Amino acid sequence: MKKIGEYSLPMLRVLLIAIVMNCLLEILNGRSISELFAFASEKTIYFWLNALIIMLTLSIAGIFRIRYMLEFLVVFAWVTIGITNYIMLNFFRTAPMTAMDLKVVKNAILLLPNYFSGLQITWIIIGLLGLGFLLFKILKYLSIHHIPVSQRKRSGITVGLVSAFLGLLTIVPLYSEEGSEPVESVDLVENYENYGFTYSFADSLIGQGIEEPEGYSKEMVEQAWKHTKQEKQVTIKPNIIMIQLESVFNVERLLKKAGHEQALETYKELMDNYSSGALTVPVLGDGTANTEFEVLTGMSLDFFGLGEYPYNGILKEKAAESLAYNLKNYGYATYAMHNNIGEFYSRDVVYEQLGFDEFLSLEGMEDVEFNTLGWAKDKIYLDQIIERMGATSARDFIFAVSVQPHGKYPEEDPYGYYTSQLEEVDAFIEELIDVLDHHTEPTMLVLYGDHLPPLGLTEEDLRDGNLYATEYVIWSNYSMDHNDQDLITYELAAKVLDCAKLTYKNGPIAATHQQDLTEEERKERLHLFQYDMLYGDGYIFDEIATYSNENYHWKNK
Repeated sequence: MKKIGEYSLPMLRVLLIAIVMNCLLEILNGRSISELFAFASEKTIYFWLNALIIMLTLSIAGIFRIRYMLEFLVVFAWVTIGITNYIMLNFFRTAPMTAMDLKVVKNAILLLPNYFSGLQITWIIIGLLGLGFLLFKILKYLSIHHIPVSQRKRSGITVGLVSAFLGLLTIVPLYSEEGSEPVESVDLVENYENYGFTYSFADSLIGQGIEEPEGYSKEMVEQAWKHTKQEKQVTIKPNIIMIQLESVFNVERLLKKAGHEQALETYKELMDNYSSGALTVPVLGDGTANTEFEVLTGMSLDFFGLGEYPYNGILKEKAAESLAYNLKNYGYATYAMHNNIGEFYSRDVVYEQLGFDEFLSLEGMEDVEFNTLGWAKDKIYLDQIIERMGATSARDFIFAVSVQPHGKYPEEDPYGYYTSQLEEVDAFIEELIDVLDHHTEPTMLVLYGDHLPPLGLTEEDLRDGNLYATEYVIWSNYSMDHNDQDLITYELAAKVLDCAKLTYKNGPIAATHQQDLTEEERKERLHLFQYDMLYGDGYIFDEIATYSNENYHWKNK
Protein backbone atom coordinates (compact mmCIF):
# COMPACT_ATOMS: atom_id res chain seq x y z
CA MET A 1 0.00 0.00 0.00
CA LYS A 2 2.88 2.32 0.76
CA LYS A 3 4.30 1.87 -2.75
CA ILE A 4 0.89 2.49 -4.26
CA GLY A 5 0.62 5.70 -2.27
CA GLU A 6 4.09 6.80 -3.32
CA TYR A 7 3.02 6.46 -6.93
CA SER A 8 -0.62 7.56 -6.82
CA LEU A 9 -0.25 10.73 -4.74
CA PRO A 10 2.14 12.50 -7.16
CA MET A 11 -0.07 11.43 -10.06
CA LEU A 12 -3.18 12.78 -8.31
CA ARG A 13 -1.30 15.99 -7.59
CA VAL A 14 -0.51 16.48 -11.29
CA LEU A 15 -4.08 15.54 -12.26
CA LEU A 16 -5.51 18.08 -9.83
CA ILE A 17 -3.27 20.83 -11.22
CA ALA A 18 -4.35 19.84 -14.75
CA ILE A 19 -8.06 20.02 -13.85
CA VAL A 20 -7.64 23.44 -12.24
CA MET A 21 -5.67 24.66 -15.25
CA ASN A 22 -8.30 23.28 -17.62
CA CYS A 23 -11.07 25.15 -15.79
CA LEU A 24 -9.03 28.34 -15.75
CA LEU A 25 -8.34 28.17 -19.49
CA GLU A 26 -12.02 27.60 -20.26
CA ILE A 27 -13.04 30.60 -18.12
CA LEU A 28 -10.40 32.77 -19.79
CA ASN A 29 -11.85 31.63 -23.13
CA GLY A 30 -15.21 33.12 -22.19
CA ARG A 31 -17.12 30.32 -20.45
CA SER A 32 -19.11 31.29 -17.38
CA ILE A 33 -19.04 29.04 -14.30
CA SER A 34 -22.41 27.55 -15.26
CA GLU A 35 -21.24 26.98 -18.84
CA LEU A 36 -18.10 25.30 -17.51
CA PHE A 37 -20.16 22.88 -15.41
CA ALA A 38 -22.42 22.23 -18.42
CA PHE A 39 -19.36 21.48 -20.58
CA ALA A 40 -17.99 19.08 -17.94
CA SER A 41 -21.30 17.27 -17.52
CA GLU A 42 -22.60 17.23 -21.11
CA LYS A 43 -19.27 16.69 -22.90
CA THR A 44 -17.44 14.79 -20.23
CA ILE A 45 -15.10 13.00 -22.64
CA TYR A 46 -13.84 16.29 -24.03
CA PHE A 47 -13.51 17.87 -20.60
CA TRP A 48 -11.22 15.03 -19.54
CA LEU A 49 -9.44 15.02 -22.87
CA ASN A 50 -8.48 18.67 -22.29
CA ALA A 51 -7.36 17.95 -18.73
CA LEU A 52 -5.28 14.95 -19.80
CA ILE A 53 -3.48 16.99 -22.47
CA ILE A 54 -2.40 19.44 -19.77
CA MET A 55 -1.53 16.53 -17.46
CA LEU A 56 0.67 15.01 -20.14
CA THR A 57 2.68 18.23 -20.51
CA LEU A 58 3.12 18.36 -16.72
CA SER A 59 4.05 14.68 -16.46
CA ILE A 60 6.79 15.03 -19.09
CA ALA A 61 8.41 17.64 -16.86
CA GLY A 62 8.62 15.04 -14.07
CA ILE A 63 10.99 12.86 -16.09
CA PHE A 64 13.81 15.38 -15.57
CA ARG A 65 15.88 16.19 -12.47
CA ILE A 66 14.68 19.80 -12.49
CA ARG A 67 11.02 18.75 -12.39
CA TYR A 68 9.82 21.65 -10.26
CA MET A 69 11.37 24.24 -12.55
CA LEU A 70 9.94 22.59 -15.68
CA GLU A 71 6.50 22.12 -14.09
CA PHE A 72 6.47 25.81 -13.24
CA LEU A 73 7.41 26.65 -16.84
CA VAL A 74 4.59 24.42 -18.16
CA VAL A 75 2.03 26.06 -15.85
CA PHE A 76 3.39 29.49 -16.73
CA ALA A 77 3.13 28.70 -20.45
CA TRP A 78 -0.51 27.56 -20.18
CA VAL A 79 -1.46 30.56 -18.04
CA THR A 80 0.29 32.91 -20.48
CA ILE A 81 -1.59 31.35 -23.40
CA GLY A 82 -4.87 31.64 -21.49
CA ILE A 83 -4.35 35.28 -20.51
CA THR A 84 -3.20 36.18 -24.02
CA ASN A 85 -6.34 34.53 -25.41
CA TYR A 86 -8.48 36.49 -22.92
CA ILE A 87 -6.84 39.79 -23.93
CA MET A 88 -7.25 39.02 -27.63
CA LEU A 89 -10.94 38.13 -27.24
CA ASN A 90 -11.77 41.16 -25.14
CA PHE A 91 -9.73 43.83 -26.84
CA PHE A 92 -8.71 42.85 -30.37
CA ARG A 93 -10.82 40.18 -32.08
CA THR A 94 -13.65 37.66 -31.85
CA ALA A 95 -11.84 34.36 -32.59
CA PRO A 96 -9.90 32.40 -29.92
CA MET A 97 -6.13 32.14 -29.98
CA THR A 98 -4.55 29.35 -32.02
CA ALA A 99 -1.01 28.03 -32.24
CA MET A 100 -0.70 29.81 -35.60
CA ASP A 101 -0.94 33.15 -33.79
CA LEU A 102 2.52 32.47 -32.39
CA LYS A 103 3.83 32.93 -35.94
CA VAL A 104 2.51 36.49 -36.17
CA VAL A 105 4.01 37.93 -32.99
CA LYS A 106 6.24 40.17 -35.10
CA ASN A 107 3.20 41.48 -36.98
CA ALA A 108 1.37 42.14 -33.71
CA ILE A 109 4.32 44.18 -32.45
CA LEU A 110 4.31 46.25 -35.64
CA LEU A 111 0.64 47.12 -35.10
CA LEU A 112 0.92 48.12 -31.43
CA PRO A 113 0.89 51.87 -32.26
CA ASN A 114 -2.58 51.40 -33.80
CA TYR A 115 -3.97 50.17 -30.49
CA PHE A 116 -1.86 51.82 -27.78
CA SER A 117 -0.33 55.22 -27.13
CA GLY A 118 3.41 55.67 -26.78
CA LEU A 119 3.08 55.91 -22.99
CA GLN A 120 1.02 52.73 -22.84
CA ILE A 121 3.58 50.87 -24.96
CA THR A 122 6.33 52.09 -22.61
CA TRP A 123 4.46 50.73 -19.58
CA ILE A 124 3.87 47.44 -21.38
CA ILE A 125 7.61 47.10 -22.05
CA ILE A 126 8.44 47.96 -18.42
CA GLY A 127 5.87 45.43 -17.21
CA LEU A 128 7.26 42.68 -19.45
CA LEU A 129 10.81 43.41 -18.29
CA GLY A 130 9.69 43.22 -14.68
CA LEU A 131 7.87 39.96 -15.31
CA GLY A 132 10.93 38.57 -17.08
CA PHE A 133 13.15 39.44 -14.10
CA LEU A 134 10.71 37.81 -11.66
CA LEU A 135 10.51 34.71 -13.84
CA PHE A 136 14.30 34.50 -13.93
CA LYS A 137 14.54 34.64 -10.12
CA ILE A 138 11.86 31.95 -9.67
CA LEU A 139 13.50 29.64 -12.20
CA LYS A 140 16.89 30.15 -10.61
CA TYR A 141 15.46 29.19 -7.22
CA LEU A 142 13.63 26.11 -8.54
CA SER A 143 16.60 24.91 -10.62
CA ILE A 144 18.55 23.86 -7.49
CA HIS A 145 15.75 21.56 -6.30
CA HIS A 146 16.28 18.16 -7.90
CA ILE A 147 14.21 14.98 -7.65
CA PRO A 148 15.56 11.43 -7.20
CA VAL A 149 15.69 8.85 -9.99
CA SER A 150 12.85 6.80 -8.45
CA GLN A 151 10.40 9.70 -8.77
CA ARG A 152 11.52 10.36 -12.33
CA LYS A 153 10.81 6.73 -13.22
CA ARG A 154 7.32 7.04 -11.76
CA SER A 155 6.77 10.16 -13.85
CA GLY A 156 7.77 8.15 -16.90
CA ILE A 157 5.07 5.60 -16.08
CA THR A 158 2.57 8.43 -15.67
CA VAL A 159 3.50 9.76 -19.11
CA GLY A 160 2.87 6.33 -20.58
CA LEU A 161 -0.51 5.92 -18.87
CA VAL A 162 -1.72 9.41 -19.76
CA SER A 163 -0.59 8.94 -23.38
CA ALA A 164 -2.54 5.68 -23.51
CA PHE A 165 -5.69 7.35 -22.16
CA LEU A 166 -5.30 10.18 -24.63
CA GLY A 167 -4.91 7.70 -27.46
CA LEU A 168 -8.14 5.96 -26.45
CA LEU A 169 -10.06 9.21 -26.12
CA THR A 170 -8.88 10.73 -29.39
CA ILE A 171 -10.15 7.78 -31.44
CA VAL A 172 -13.67 8.65 -30.29
CA PRO A 173 -15.37 10.44 -33.23
CA LEU A 174 -16.11 14.15 -32.78
CA TYR A 175 -19.89 14.21 -32.71
CA SER A 176 -22.33 17.05 -32.87
CA GLU A 177 -24.60 17.86 -29.92
CA GLU A 178 -27.20 15.46 -31.29
CA GLY A 179 -24.54 12.76 -31.34
CA SER A 180 -25.48 11.52 -34.77
CA GLU A 181 -23.32 13.27 -37.33
CA PRO A 182 -19.61 14.11 -37.19
CA VAL A 183 -18.93 17.82 -37.01
CA GLU A 184 -16.83 19.01 -39.94
CA SER A 185 -16.35 22.68 -39.16
CA VAL A 186 -13.38 24.98 -39.51
CA ASP A 187 -15.19 27.61 -37.45
CA LEU A 188 -12.79 28.44 -34.63
CA VAL A 189 -15.42 29.67 -32.18
CA GLU A 190 -17.58 26.59 -32.73
CA ASN A 191 -14.66 24.18 -32.36
CA TYR A 192 -13.40 25.78 -29.17
CA GLU A 193 -16.92 25.78 -27.74
CA ASN A 194 -17.57 22.13 -28.64
CA TYR A 195 -14.21 20.57 -27.79
CA GLY A 196 -12.57 22.90 -25.28
CA PHE A 197 -9.71 25.35 -25.42
CA THR A 198 -6.77 23.02 -24.78
CA TYR A 199 -7.82 20.35 -27.28
CA SER A 200 -8.56 22.92 -29.99
CA PHE A 201 -5.31 24.80 -29.37
CA ALA A 202 -3.35 21.54 -29.55
CA ASP A 203 -5.23 20.59 -32.73
CA SER A 204 -4.25 23.91 -34.30
CA LEU A 205 -0.63 23.12 -33.42
CA ILE A 206 -0.30 19.59 -34.77
CA GLY A 207 -3.10 19.41 -37.35
CA GLN A 208 -1.64 21.71 -39.99
CA GLY A 209 -1.44 21.20 -43.73
CA ILE A 210 -3.67 19.15 -46.05
CA GLU A 211 -4.25 15.45 -45.55
CA GLU A 212 -3.20 13.24 -48.43
CA PRO A 213 -6.19 12.18 -50.54
CA GLU A 214 -6.98 8.48 -50.51
CA GLY A 215 -5.31 6.73 -53.46
CA TYR A 216 -3.14 9.74 -54.29
CA SER A 217 -0.90 9.01 -57.31
CA LYS A 218 0.47 10.47 -60.50
CA GLU A 219 -2.24 8.68 -62.50
CA MET A 220 -4.98 10.15 -60.30
CA VAL A 221 -3.71 13.70 -60.90
CA GLU A 222 -3.30 13.12 -64.64
CA GLN A 223 -6.85 11.78 -64.97
CA ALA A 224 -8.32 14.65 -62.95
CA TRP A 225 -6.56 17.21 -65.15
CA LYS A 226 -7.52 15.35 -68.31
CA HIS A 227 -11.20 15.63 -67.37
CA THR A 228 -10.90 19.34 -66.52
CA LYS A 229 -12.02 20.75 -69.86
CA GLN A 230 -11.59 24.38 -70.89
CA GLU A 231 -13.24 26.14 -73.80
CA LYS A 232 -12.05 29.27 -75.55
CA GLN A 233 -14.45 32.22 -75.73
CA VAL A 234 -14.34 35.60 -77.45
CA THR A 235 -13.14 38.16 -74.94
CA ILE A 236 -12.17 41.81 -74.92
CA LYS A 237 -9.70 41.22 -72.07
CA PRO A 238 -10.73 43.97 -69.67
CA ASN A 239 -8.53 45.50 -67.01
CA ILE A 240 -9.53 43.84 -63.74
CA ILE A 241 -9.43 45.78 -60.50
CA MET A 242 -10.30 43.85 -57.36
CA ILE A 243 -10.60 45.58 -53.99
CA GLN A 244 -10.99 43.68 -50.73
CA LEU A 245 -12.91 46.02 -48.44
CA GLU A 246 -12.02 45.78 -44.76
CA SER A 247 -15.05 44.93 -42.56
CA VAL A 248 -17.53 46.18 -45.19
CA PHE A 249 -21.02 44.71 -45.41
CA ASN A 250 -24.55 45.88 -46.16
CA VAL A 251 -25.63 47.49 -42.88
CA GLU A 252 -29.26 47.16 -43.90
CA ARG A 253 -28.93 43.59 -42.67
CA LEU A 254 -28.79 44.93 -39.11
CA LEU A 255 -32.05 44.66 -37.19
CA LYS A 256 -31.55 47.04 -34.27
CA LYS A 257 -29.09 49.68 -35.42
CA ALA A 258 -31.46 52.12 -37.11
CA GLY A 259 -30.04 55.35 -38.45
CA HIS A 260 -26.99 53.86 -40.13
CA GLU A 261 -28.67 52.35 -43.18
CA GLN A 262 -27.45 55.06 -45.58
CA ALA A 263 -23.75 54.39 -44.99
CA LEU A 264 -23.15 52.57 -48.29
CA GLU A 265 -25.49 54.17 -50.81
CA THR A 266 -23.15 53.86 -53.80
CA TYR A 267 -22.14 50.29 -52.93
CA LYS A 268 -25.77 49.20 -52.54
CA GLU A 269 -26.73 50.91 -55.78
CA LEU A 270 -24.01 48.96 -57.56
CA MET A 271 -25.34 45.72 -56.08
CA ASP A 272 -28.82 46.56 -57.36
CA ASN A 273 -27.66 47.17 -60.92
CA TYR A 274 -24.71 44.84 -61.51
CA SER A 275 -23.81 41.21 -60.89
CA SER A 276 -23.67 40.70 -57.14
CA GLY A 277 -24.67 38.43 -54.29
CA ALA A 278 -23.89 37.21 -50.82
CA LEU A 279 -20.30 36.09 -50.25
CA THR A 280 -19.69 33.36 -47.68
CA VAL A 281 -16.39 34.14 -45.95
CA PRO A 282 -14.26 31.86 -43.72
CA VAL A 283 -13.74 34.31 -40.84
CA LEU A 284 -15.62 36.60 -38.47
CA GLY A 285 -14.37 39.97 -37.22
CA ASP A 286 -10.74 39.39 -38.25
CA GLY A 287 -8.58 36.92 -40.18
CA THR A 288 -8.50 39.04 -43.34
CA ALA A 289 -5.65 37.02 -44.85
CA ASN A 290 -7.72 33.84 -45.00
CA THR A 291 -10.50 35.49 -46.98
CA GLU A 292 -7.81 36.93 -49.23
CA PHE A 293 -6.19 33.50 -49.60
CA GLU A 294 -9.40 31.83 -50.74
CA VAL A 295 -10.25 34.64 -53.16
CA LEU A 296 -6.85 34.80 -54.83
CA THR A 297 -6.12 31.05 -55.02
CA GLY A 298 -9.59 29.54 -55.35
CA MET A 299 -8.49 27.02 -52.73
CA SER A 300 -10.72 25.96 -49.84
CA LEU A 301 -9.50 26.32 -46.26
CA ASP A 302 -11.69 23.35 -45.33
CA PHE A 303 -8.79 21.08 -46.26
CA PHE A 304 -6.29 22.90 -44.03
CA GLY A 305 -5.81 22.60 -40.28
CA LEU A 306 -7.87 24.38 -37.64
CA GLY A 307 -6.98 28.07 -37.47
CA GLU A 308 -4.29 27.72 -40.13
CA TYR A 309 -3.07 30.76 -42.07
CA PRO A 310 -1.47 29.58 -45.34
CA TYR A 311 0.01 33.08 -45.70
CA ASN A 312 2.12 32.47 -42.59
CA GLY A 313 2.91 28.87 -43.50
CA ILE A 314 3.12 26.98 -46.77
CA LEU A 315 2.84 30.03 -49.07
CA LYS A 316 6.06 31.43 -47.65
CA GLU A 317 7.77 28.33 -49.04
CA LYS A 318 5.85 27.37 -52.20
CA ALA A 319 4.24 29.17 -55.10
CA ALA A 320 0.62 28.32 -55.85
CA GLU A 321 -1.97 28.84 -58.54
CA SER A 322 -3.64 32.20 -58.19
CA LEU A 323 -5.79 34.67 -60.07
CA ALA A 324 -2.61 36.63 -60.80
CA TYR A 325 -0.84 33.63 -62.36
CA ASN A 326 -3.93 32.71 -64.38
CA LEU A 327 -4.24 36.25 -65.73
CA LYS A 328 -0.56 36.27 -66.64
CA ASN A 329 -1.39 33.43 -69.02
CA TYR A 330 -3.49 35.96 -70.95
CA GLY A 331 -0.76 38.63 -70.97
CA TYR A 332 -1.85 40.67 -67.95
CA ALA A 333 0.48 42.76 -65.81
CA THR A 334 -0.23 42.02 -62.13
CA TYR A 335 -0.02 44.47 -59.27
CA ALA A 336 -0.93 44.30 -55.57
CA MET A 337 -1.32 47.13 -53.09
CA HIS A 338 -2.11 47.39 -49.40
CA ASN A 339 -2.36 50.56 -47.33
CA ASN A 340 -0.88 48.86 -44.29
CA ILE A 341 2.49 47.40 -43.29
CA GLY A 342 3.81 45.18 -46.08
CA GLU A 343 5.15 42.47 -43.79
CA PHE A 344 1.79 41.90 -42.11
CA TYR A 345 0.61 38.34 -42.81
CA SER A 346 3.88 37.97 -44.76
CA ARG A 347 2.34 39.65 -47.80
CA ASP A 348 5.77 40.91 -48.89
CA VAL A 349 6.78 37.26 -49.41
CA VAL A 350 3.43 35.69 -50.30
CA TYR A 351 2.59 38.09 -53.14
CA GLU A 352 5.73 36.95 -54.93
CA GLN A 353 4.57 33.34 -54.54
CA LEU A 354 1.15 34.29 -55.91
CA GLY A 355 2.48 35.80 -59.11
CA PHE A 356 2.29 39.56 -58.61
CA ASP A 357 4.84 41.61 -60.55
CA GLU A 358 4.91 44.36 -57.97
CA PHE A 359 3.58 45.01 -54.46
CA LEU A 360 3.05 48.52 -53.14
CA SER A 361 2.61 48.70 -49.37
CA LEU A 362 1.98 51.60 -47.00
CA GLU A 363 5.71 52.22 -46.61
CA GLY A 364 5.96 53.15 -50.31
CA MET A 365 2.90 55.42 -50.46
CA GLU A 366 3.01 59.21 -50.26
CA ASP A 367 0.53 61.75 -48.88
CA VAL A 368 -1.41 59.14 -46.94
CA GLU A 369 -4.22 60.33 -44.67
CA PHE A 370 -5.07 58.41 -41.49
CA ASN A 371 -8.27 58.13 -39.49
CA THR A 372 -8.54 58.70 -35.75
CA LEU A 373 -7.50 55.13 -34.95
CA GLY A 374 -4.37 55.40 -37.09
CA TRP A 375 -5.52 53.33 -40.10
CA ALA A 376 -4.75 54.64 -43.59
CA LYS A 377 -7.74 55.96 -45.50
CA ASP A 378 -8.71 54.03 -48.60
CA LYS A 379 -8.95 57.04 -50.89
CA ILE A 380 -5.18 56.77 -51.34
CA TYR A 381 -5.96 53.99 -53.83
CA LEU A 382 -7.66 56.33 -56.31
CA ASP A 383 -4.46 57.92 -57.60
CA GLN A 384 -2.50 54.69 -57.21
CA ILE A 385 -4.92 52.71 -59.41
CA ILE A 386 -5.05 55.35 -62.13
CA GLU A 387 -1.28 55.75 -62.09
CA ARG A 388 -0.77 52.02 -62.40
CA MET A 389 -3.23 51.63 -65.29
CA GLY A 390 -1.39 54.33 -67.21
CA ALA A 391 2.04 52.84 -66.55
CA THR A 392 1.65 49.70 -68.65
CA SER A 393 0.64 48.96 -72.22
CA ALA A 394 -0.70 45.54 -71.22
CA ARG A 395 -4.03 44.85 -69.58
CA ASP A 396 -3.78 45.21 -65.81
CA PHE A 397 -4.86 43.12 -62.87
CA ILE A 398 -4.78 45.29 -59.76
CA PHE A 399 -5.54 43.74 -56.38
CA ALA A 400 -5.95 46.10 -53.41
CA VAL A 401 -6.55 45.27 -49.76
CA SER A 402 -8.15 48.13 -47.85
CA VAL A 403 -7.82 48.82 -44.14
CA GLN A 404 -9.70 52.02 -43.22
CA PRO A 405 -12.71 50.59 -41.27
CA HIS A 406 -10.45 48.25 -39.27
CA GLY A 407 -11.35 47.73 -35.60
CA LYS A 408 -11.26 47.77 -32.67
CA TYR A 409 -13.73 50.67 -32.53
CA PRO A 410 -14.11 53.39 -29.86
CA GLU A 411 -16.16 52.12 -26.91
CA GLU A 412 -18.29 55.27 -26.63
CA ASP A 413 -19.91 54.93 -30.07
CA PRO A 414 -18.60 51.93 -32.06
CA TYR A 415 -21.46 51.91 -34.57
CA GLY A 416 -21.21 55.63 -35.19
CA TYR A 417 -17.47 55.41 -35.78
CA TYR A 418 -17.83 52.33 -37.99
CA THR A 419 -20.50 53.84 -40.23
CA SER A 420 -18.58 57.11 -40.52
CA GLN A 421 -15.71 55.09 -41.97
CA LEU A 422 -18.12 53.28 -44.32
CA GLU A 423 -19.35 56.64 -45.61
CA GLU A 424 -15.79 57.62 -46.52
CA VAL A 425 -15.14 54.25 -48.16
CA ASP A 426 -18.38 54.65 -50.12
CA ALA A 427 -17.30 58.12 -51.28
CA PHE A 428 -14.01 56.62 -52.49
CA ILE A 429 -15.93 53.92 -54.40
CA GLU A 430 -18.16 56.55 -56.02
CA GLU A 431 -15.18 58.60 -57.15
CA LEU A 432 -13.36 55.53 -58.44
CA ILE A 433 -16.40 54.44 -60.45
CA ASP A 434 -16.65 57.90 -61.99
CA VAL A 435 -13.00 57.83 -63.08
CA LEU A 436 -13.15 54.27 -64.43
CA ASP A 437 -16.39 54.97 -66.27
CA HIS A 438 -14.51 57.49 -68.41
CA HIS A 439 -11.44 55.32 -68.88
CA THR A 440 -10.78 54.45 -72.52
CA GLU A 441 -9.95 50.78 -71.89
CA PRO A 442 -12.60 48.18 -70.95
CA THR A 443 -12.36 47.78 -67.19
CA MET A 444 -13.98 45.55 -64.60
CA LEU A 445 -14.15 46.46 -60.91
CA VAL A 446 -14.73 43.76 -58.27
CA LEU A 447 -15.60 44.84 -54.73
CA TYR A 448 -16.20 42.57 -51.75
CA GLY A 449 -16.10 42.61 -47.95
CA ASP A 450 -13.58 40.40 -46.16
CA HIS A 451 -15.66 39.73 -43.04
CA LEU A 452 -18.21 41.33 -40.71
CA PRO A 453 -16.85 44.07 -38.46
CA PRO A 454 -15.75 43.29 -34.86
CA LEU A 455 -18.86 44.81 -33.29
CA GLY A 456 -19.80 41.85 -31.13
CA LEU A 457 -22.59 40.92 -33.53
CA THR A 458 -24.69 37.81 -32.93
CA GLU A 459 -26.99 35.92 -35.27
CA GLU A 460 -29.93 37.69 -33.61
CA ASP A 461 -28.57 41.08 -34.73
CA LEU A 462 -28.85 40.23 -38.43
CA ARG A 463 -31.92 39.82 -40.59
CA ASP A 464 -30.46 36.75 -42.25
CA GLY A 465 -28.71 35.47 -39.12
CA ASN A 466 -25.52 34.78 -41.11
CA LEU A 467 -22.34 35.94 -39.38
CA TYR A 468 -20.16 34.52 -42.14
CA ALA A 469 -21.51 36.42 -45.13
CA THR A 470 -20.62 39.74 -46.68
CA GLU A 471 -21.41 40.86 -50.25
CA TYR A 472 -19.65 41.27 -53.57
CA VAL A 473 -20.38 43.22 -56.75
CA ILE A 474 -18.82 43.13 -60.24
CA TRP A 475 -19.09 46.45 -62.14
CA SER A 476 -17.78 47.25 -65.62
CA ASN A 477 -17.55 50.28 -67.90
CA TYR A 478 -18.72 48.14 -70.81
CA SER A 479 -21.76 45.97 -71.47
CA MET A 480 -21.64 42.79 -69.41
CA ASP A 481 -24.29 40.21 -68.54
CA HIS A 482 -26.07 40.78 -65.23
CA ASN A 483 -25.90 37.53 -63.27
CA ASP A 484 -26.63 37.61 -59.54
CA GLN A 485 -25.29 34.61 -57.67
CA ASP A 486 -24.40 33.82 -54.06
CA LEU A 487 -20.80 32.60 -53.80
CA ILE A 488 -18.20 31.24 -51.43
CA THR A 489 -14.95 33.22 -51.33
CA TYR A 490 -13.00 30.49 -53.14
CA GLU A 491 -15.47 30.71 -56.05
CA LEU A 492 -15.09 34.45 -56.64
CA ALA A 493 -11.95 34.37 -58.82
CA ALA A 494 -13.52 31.83 -61.17
CA LYS A 495 -16.63 34.01 -61.34
CA VAL A 496 -14.46 36.97 -62.36
CA LEU A 497 -12.73 34.90 -65.05
CA ASP A 498 -16.12 33.76 -66.34
CA CYS A 499 -17.40 37.34 -66.50
CA ALA A 500 -14.28 38.33 -68.45
CA LYS A 501 -14.73 35.23 -70.67
CA LEU A 502 -11.21 34.06 -69.76
CA THR A 503 -11.84 30.35 -69.63
CA TYR A 504 -9.18 28.45 -71.55
CA LYS A 505 -5.74 29.10 -70.03
CA ASN A 506 -6.48 28.64 -66.35
CA GLY A 507 -4.80 26.40 -63.81
CA PRO A 508 -6.43 23.30 -62.30
CA ILE A 509 -8.06 25.08 -59.35
CA ALA A 510 -9.83 27.79 -61.39
CA ALA A 511 -10.65 25.29 -64.13
CA THR A 512 -12.26 22.99 -61.57
CA HIS A 513 -14.56 25.80 -60.42
CA GLN A 514 -15.51 26.46 -64.03
CA GLN A 515 -16.62 22.86 -64.61
CA ASP A 516 -20.15 21.54 -64.37
CA LEU A 517 -19.49 19.19 -61.42
CA THR A 518 -21.45 17.95 -58.44
CA GLU A 519 -20.39 19.45 -55.12
CA GLU A 520 -18.82 16.14 -54.08
CA GLU A 521 -16.86 15.87 -57.34
CA ARG A 522 -15.64 19.43 -57.02
CA LYS A 523 -14.48 18.95 -53.43
CA GLU A 524 -12.61 15.77 -54.33
CA ARG A 525 -10.85 17.46 -57.23
CA LEU A 526 -9.99 20.58 -55.19
CA HIS A 527 -8.61 18.39 -52.41
CA LEU A 528 -6.46 16.48 -54.89
CA PHE A 529 -5.08 19.52 -56.72
CA GLN A 530 -4.49 21.53 -53.54
CA TYR A 531 -2.60 18.69 -51.88
CA ASP A 532 -0.56 17.84 -54.96
CA MET A 533 0.38 21.47 -55.58
CA LEU A 534 1.30 22.43 -52.01
CA TYR A 535 2.21 19.28 -50.08
CA GLY A 536 2.38 16.37 -52.52
CA ASP A 537 4.76 15.41 -55.30
CA GLY A 538 3.63 18.11 -57.73
CA TYR A 539 2.49 15.70 -60.44
CA ILE A 540 0.31 18.46 -61.92
CA PHE A 541 3.47 20.27 -63.00
CA ASP A 542 4.16 17.47 -65.47
CA GLU A 543 1.00 18.74 -67.21
CA ILE A 544 1.31 22.51 -66.73
CA ALA A 545 4.18 24.95 -66.24
CA THR A 546 5.46 25.43 -62.71
CA TYR A 547 4.63 28.72 -61.01
CA SER A 548 7.66 30.99 -60.82
CA ASN A 549 8.00 34.74 -60.47
CA GLU A 550 11.43 36.10 -61.29
CA ASN A 551 10.64 39.82 -61.68
CA TYR A 552 8.80 40.52 -58.42
CA HIS A 553 9.40 43.86 -56.71
CA TRP A 554 8.19 45.05 -53.31
CA LYS A 555 7.83 48.81 -53.44
CA ASN A 556 8.24 49.83 -49.81
CA LYS A 557 10.23 53.05 -50.12
